[in-house]
Parts: sequence; structure tokens; C-alpha cells
Amino acid sequence: MAEIIVKLKGNELARKKITKSPFFFGSGPGNDFQLENPAISSSHFHIVFDNFQYKLIDDSSTNGTYLNEQKITEKVLEPGLKFVVGKFTVEITDLHEAPQVIEDAAGAGGQKGQFRSTVQLSEGDLQHVLQAALQQRDKAEIAAPPPSAPASPYTHRDPEPSSSGGSSVLLIIIGFVIILLLGIIIGKLT
Repeated sequence: MAEIIVKLKGNELARKKITKSPFFFGSGPGNDFQLENPAISSSHFHIVFDNFQYKLIDDSSTNGTYLNEQKITEKVLEPGLKFVVGKFTVEITDLHEAPQVIEDAAGAGGQKGQFRSTVQLSEGDLQHVLQAALQQRDKAEIAAPPPSAPASPYTHRDPEPSSSGGSSVLLIIIGFVIILLLGIIIGKLT
């Protein structure tokens, strides 16, 4: 998971994992990374994860955000870039990973099986989800009782409702994961 690291004169002051998108940085109390300093605006900049890349966007800060002594308003993040905010150096590491991992499906106040928000997964997380879905499908197939034969060839019986609703949901999840994996692969190729 990506991290934001703040240094002053080469000494690390603080670091924090980027757990969501957008991720806000500033001196105000509502930020995800709060650094109280007169040179830092209440809402100085934010980082978004979009189209499989991180972007740093200055929030019209009073003193600006600088890269190589040039004031920037928006910049796609690349490994090794260091930004200057006031007297502080800001670096973002592990840019190859998405900012948010799977949230608890039940969530606060939610019901099991319902997601509360958009979920962004790293390539490794997608592989784990796909593997878990396949294992769940295999368990469901093993546990399913064999279909029963009609009592008599002359007696008509309505088919019993099947429990394939779970299988349909599982197939949808597998399809969704495959589409996400293809998106990651295509994003890395472009």
C-alpha cells in the first residue's frame, strides 16, 4: 500500500499509509494527513488514485506545492519524486499498489453480502479474491446433494427450487474480478 512520508531537513517526521482516494493533506483537522504548520494550508493538496495511477493535486494552497522548484497544480506521481511544501519534503512510496483493500462486506450497519462503497484492489488482492471465489464455488458443488429422481415416470412433479442463486452471484463476482484483472494488465501495457 502506498505511503506518504514527510521529512524536514532529511529527517523523517511522519509517515502514513494512503488508505483511500482521495487522500487529503493539510494543516486542518479534517485531513487524512494533518501537519500543523503556518506554511501549510488548511487543505493543501490531495492525492487521487485514478486509471491505475496516483495524482497529486494542489488545492489552491497559499504557499503552493513544488517539484524541482516549479510550482505545480497537478502531477502524476512517479517513483522517486519529492515535493516541497513549505520547509517540508513530501515523498510517496509504493506507487504500484491501489490505496484501498477489500472492506468488510458487512460494514457498519450494513448487512452481510452488501458492500458499502467502491472497492479498489491491488493485483495481488484481485488474485486472492478470485482464488477465494473459486474455492467457495468448489465447496458449494461438493456440498450440493445429488438431484432426486421422480417417484414414478407417470407422476409429474414441479421442480424444487434450487440454491443456484449463490452460484449466479459467484459467477458475477468471478466475471467482475476477471474484468478488473484485464484492466490492470491493459493499464500496465499502456
